[in-house]
Amino acid sequence: MKPRAHSRAVDFAVAALLLLSGLLLAPGSARAQGEGPRVYALAPVGLNAVSVTFMKMSSNYNFAQDILIQNADIKSNVWAFNYNRFFNVGGRFAEIWITPIGGDVSGSVKLLPGAGAILPPGIQVAAAGIACLLSGTALAQNPAPGGDSQPPAPTVAGQAPAPAATAQAPAAGSDADELSRQATDPTASLMSFNFINDFRTSFYGVDDDGFEFRFQPVVPFRAWKTSNILRLVVPYQTDGPGNEGLKSVSIFDLVVLPQKWGRFGIGPVMNLAESESAAESKFSIGPALGAVVPISKKLNVGGFTQNLFASGVAITQLQPIVAFQLGSGWALSAGDLQFAYDWNLGAWVSLPIGFQIGKVQRVAGQAMRLSLNPQWNLKDIDGANKAKVVFTATLLAPAK
Repeated sequence: MKPRAHSRAVDFAVAALLLLSGLLLAPGSARAQGEGPRVYALAPVGLNAVSVTFMKMSSNYNFAQDILIQNADIKSNVWAFNYNRFFNVGGRFAEIWITPIGGDVSGSVKLLPGAGAILPPGIQVAAAGIACLLSGTALAQNPAPGGDSQPPAPTVAGQAPAPAATAQAPAAGSDADELSRQATDPTASLMSFNFINDFRTSFYGVDDDGFEFRFQPVVPFRAWKTSNILRLVVPYQTDGPGNEGLKSVSIFDLVVLPQKWGRFGIGPVMNLAESESAAESKFSIGPALGAVVPISKKLNVGGFTQNLFASGVAITQLQPIVAFQLGSGWALSAGDLQFAYDWNLGAWVSLPIGFQIGKVQRVAGQAMRLSLNPQWNLKDIDGANKAKVVFTATLLAPAK
């Protein structure tokens, strides 16, 4: 059994949350400068920027083109997809950027005799990467006049437009209930930053426990007059079976289409596996589909599925959506239950059950949601997680 690192992981997660909260809530005007003599200019709130960069290289120089490597042959075809979103959190200017990088990289170097090489002479050293093709465009909303003004929130079919600036704000209770309803609906256009602490208490066939921290930003935006939801999941394992460190990163863009009966979402989902993964392909992609039906003002039901396909990879994940609003910001829901089916094995590989209890409240004016989600996996597979408890702290940034 590996030494337990729960206290270290918890300290890290709490320290990161406190630092971020302090930066967001501290008094004073915001400034942005770092990484040496570099200043980042403020941008209009509501601005979306998407760019694509491609690098094709074949030489005996490194990627920065400043170091000559003798007897080397380095080839690369790399795409970088960059997304920036500028917004307001707690009255402070804020920005989020997401930059998945993919492509293929290969190279070789011949170590000559007498060159003082560490390896024996004549050995060829080679490396290869993943293949990925991404594209995009740049979008922007008209900046609102005045330094503190916000652009109007987009309206959804079947809903009334946002009230004018002179209208009275909703009561604290109704505001918390509405944020709670959106926070438990994966198709809702609510910007949020989730700090997920996954305590894995037991595994099948392995006498061990583990911990994984996940950062999950959710960024809604509009493109071609259509609502989109961009979500990134970055997991980092600090303890437990398998390799520790950064795990598979996933990203999806869900196009939300309002319907008379509720909301329907469709879009691509992509997964970048860690380098230590035994998967034949490190990059997989497929469709994501979701639907949510409001049964009443307090109850939402629906489902969400993510499908990933590549060479040696064929996985479908199903997530049931059931959320009941208890009032005063409290909600009881199914939580993040991911039923997984492996088409190559022809069998279910994860069958979790559980529930989530959560509450929305304001801390120094910043809307937050705290939730607890115990889960039990009914699928007995050696090495699979058997039971866990997920604690999530979420910063909410609703549209003004």
